[in-house]
Amino acid sequence: MGLFAMLTNNSLDQQRYINNLRLACGEGSTLTPQKEVFYPEGDATLDFISYYPYQAEGISQGSTLLNIAVQTNQSNSQNYALSNFMTANIEEVRNSKETVELEYKHRLAKINIVLAPEKGENVNDMLKVNPRIVTTGFKTQVIYDLQSGELSGLVEDSEADIIPFRKMEGAR
Repeated sequence: MGLFAMLTNNSLDQQRYINNLRLACGEGSTLTPQKEVFYPEGDATLDFISYYPYQAEGISQGSTLLNIAVQTNQSNSQNYALSNFMTANIEEVRNSKETVELEYKHRLAKINIVLAPEKGENVNDMLKVNPRIVTTGFKTQVIYDLQSGELSGLVEDSEADIIPFRKMEGAR
């Protein structure tokens, strides 16, 4: 995950207190920062914006826009996970010893396709021919505004075929 934090009343395109800090998933659902960070001194509150999957280049100073892309070959679980764009935000978090909880929301569409045998067909016979699905004509890149939470535009010439993740199940 990537994490941004701003002093409350500052927006992402202004001064950032934490700029694209990489968080790794630790034990359970705990996110651990790649380096130690501290709250500002005093009575300040922070607004947090986080996203997944992490991008080292993040977003440039003075911007709130993040280029995101889905993997065109999602047949393995790693590429499938890297196509699962999510964001979380929480505002006005006071300095305390309590854990800051981030609730992530999926921001892209997820399509579930089920192949079912026709009447009289056996599912195992169908699976023996190793059926393959390729979705065609999908836009694979978009610009996402991390501040407003809106898609701000499709990237032209990003149309591609997508090989989906698949889970093959035989008859029980």
